[in-house]
Amino acid sequence: VAVGVTFAMAMSIAVFFMHYIPAEYTPQIWGYLIGDIYLLTVSDLILLSLASSTMTILTIIFLKEFTYLSFDMEGLSAHGLDVRLYHYLLVTASSLAIAVATKAVGAILVYAVMVAPAAAAGEWGKTVTSVSLWSFTIAFTMQMAGLVSSMLWNTSPSAVAGILASLIYIGTILKKRKV
Repeated sequence: VAVGVTFAMAMSIAVFFMHYIPAEYTPQIWGYLIGDIYLLTVSDLILLSLASSTMTILTIIFLKEFTYLSFDMEGLSAHGLDVRLYHYLLVTASSLAIAVATKAVGAILVYAVMVAPAAAAGEWGKTVTSVSLWSFTIAFTMQMAGLVSSMLWNTSPSAVAGILASLIYIGTILKKRKV
């Protein structure tokens, strides 16, 4: 987890500073690596909404199975359920979410905005449901903070969100070690 969050922080900082490179050198790289939420089309927003809705519905319907799959595959099999089916369903749904999110936040930062909030939430929550809710809350709050910062200071919203989410995780770990 620490390696993932460190990578997320490093990439977020790199993207933050890439914003200050003259635009004539980076327009194509910028669009693919960083993404730009302000350049999403209506069809992109519809696709993002459909993917989000699909993930939410699948998670609600198969929460118990996905939890077993993540923590106790043998337990899932012992209940007579098809482990491969749920594994492929979870991997496919996760891949869909990442692919769609890449358009909005970029190939590098999609990692930062997915890993850091989940890592921090893992330190705060006691149950799968509470970790999921904390993760969503952190990710949503950091994305909103990124959007506000982009309007005020003309920065990359996803880079700021990744930096803030990483800082929350780092702060959580430091506070936990002091206790």
